[in-house]
Amino acid sequence: MKPRTGAGTHTGQPSKTPTGQYEISRRHEPSTASAPADAASTTSVQFIGDDGRTRTFSADKWPMPGWHGPALDAFARRTGPTGTLRTEASARSIWLLLSSFLRYLDSVPDSPAVPSALTLRHVQGYLRQRASVASINRSLECQTILRRVLIEPPLREMIAPDIHAALARSVPKFRKLNASGYSDGEFTRILGAARADVSATRSRIEFSERILAGNNPKSTEKSLSALDRAELRKIASTGIVPRSPAGPSMTWRRRLAQAEQLFLLKRDLVPILILLIALTGRNVETLKDLPAEHQILEGTAVQIQLTKRRRGDQHWHETVTWEIGPPHRELDTPGGLYLLLHRLMTRGRTYTDSTALWSVWRNGIAGGITGTAEHMSPFRASLSDPPLMPSEWAAGHSLLTDQPSETEVGRPLTVTFGRIRTTIEVARVKRLGGHLPSAARSNSVEVLFGNYLRGDASAAEWSAETLTAAIADAESAALDAHVRALAAAGGSLKVVPEAAVPADHEAPWNGCTDPDAHPATGRICRRTTFLDCFHCGNCVITSSHLPAVLGLRQALDERRSVLSESDWWSRYGPVWVTIEYEVLPKFTPGQVSHAELIKPADALLDLVEQPWDIP
Repeated sequence: MKPRTGAGTHTGQPSKTPTGQYEISRRHEPSTASAPADAASTTSVQFIGDDGRTRTFSADKWPMPGWHGPALDAFARRTGPTGTLRTEASARSIWLLLSSFLRYLDSVPDSPAVPSALTLRHVQGYLRQRASVASINRSLECQTILRRVLIEPPLREMIAPDIHAALARSVPKFRKLNASGYSDGEFTRILGAARADVSATRSRIEFSERILAGNNPKSTEKSLSALDRAELRKIASTGIVPRSPAGPSMTWRRRLAQAEQLFLLKRDLVPILILLIALTGRNVETLKDLPAEHQILEGTAVQIQLTKRRRGDQHWHETVTWEIGPPHRELDTPGGLYLLLHRLMTRGRTYTDSTALWSVWRNGIAGGITGTAEHMSPFRASLSDPPLMPSEWAAGHSLLTDQPSETEVGRPLTVTFGRIRTTIEVARVKRLGGHLPSAARSNSVEVLFGNYLRGDASAAEWSAETLTAAIADAESAALDAHVRALAAAGGSLKVVPEAAVPADHEAPWNGCTDPDAHPATGRICRRTTFLDCFHCGNCVITSSHLPAVLGLRQALDERRSVLSESDWWSRYGPVWVTIEYEVLPKFTPGQVSHAELIKPADALLDLVEQPWDIP
């Protein structure tokens, strides 16, 4: 046997650890449990999220110095590599709440100088204050977030157990219905305006690129003066948009006009994101994280690795393949649009030092930004930076809602990225016939229904129409089955409200004219179940049978709650439609009302089925 090499571990022999002190990535060092943080220690935490975004959270403006060390350490643990809050947005949310909690503690008369002095009354007072200024969902969420911080070491050991027990109580969540998607007409208008804007962006940048490449026709090149062409080439070679010696307003407008010839601007982002959501079906957060790196597969598709949030551990990335399509349809296919954007922003990306797809030029006059620093990678620091206003974009295009009536005009259309995504999800569900497992592309079935379909008015209307049509189809199929069975066994069902049937010819819900001669065989009736009597020409139903028939119908309706729709329709559907459409219409409303009052409590349905058939 070959001898083992290397340092093995066994009982009494732990694995070896590196010598020296281990340096953690965050800049904050934990402080002692009950004393203020050492003045020499830093008061900030360096956050590095799983999406690559970084942020420094500084406690320099925090009150309550005795809390700084333990609170920073708990925050660092919650948002660190082993924590559960791994995005810049979630870390910022918990930081803001922690800051407001400390400010509240500093404002109360019996302010707890250190965590060990915190009482349940302090926590309850803070939560009451939050409830008075925030929505009910937000105030309840504050309790959950606060608990997540306070259960982290070292705060967990420093805070009284009754506080942990109170915060650990179940917090109800009142789910608010999401806004409905857009109607077909509204969505068509939004998409048309967005596609027109993206097309205009493509035209202006490609026009300039053709001039730089010397491939532009002379007739169009003459539209630019020699000075303008020289400035264009200088901007292209340096990435710097020159500043005019004129006044600030003239400088601002002229620089934008020069920059937009080669680079995307912030105002271009809204229509681009709208079109991306419509073509890819992805949410705007995922699209803001689109990478520049991609792979083209046989010239027909582009493969990209997306960053997908809120999917739990080890589910942050997803590889997708998008169709490219022919060149003239690049505004109609997800892969074609992605490659177009990649091409339009290639020049700007050389100055942003970013692996993301996005690059825009900003006018840095007001902020003191100059040179190539005016090129930025939007959404790099935060998904909300820069802020985008889709409704303002819609107002600029005079987009209106559908007309309430022929005499009224629509209102200004409120456009949000979320409602566009909802519209796409609802359309996909409709296209796939309402089968949610097939329609759930980037979300689970639960998320698809809860976040997109549950509150959508058009989805509810379509579902009602689809369900009504499906029930009508099932009723029609069951009635056809009854007609076929009846045609083979006598041809017609006898419903005679006033007729009398001999007592020895009674069945549970009907009478029989001749049980010794079945119409189909001429021999003694050997039915599978008494339910088959409703499909036999010997069947007679009179007013004396009506209470039992109504009791049977109620029993069949009750069975519907314990059987699947397909099983119920195949087993009981033909009998139910026979009662509903062939028996009850033969009686007067008064007869039916009277029979309802005296119908038996037991419809005897269990007695006519085999035990293994009883659901």
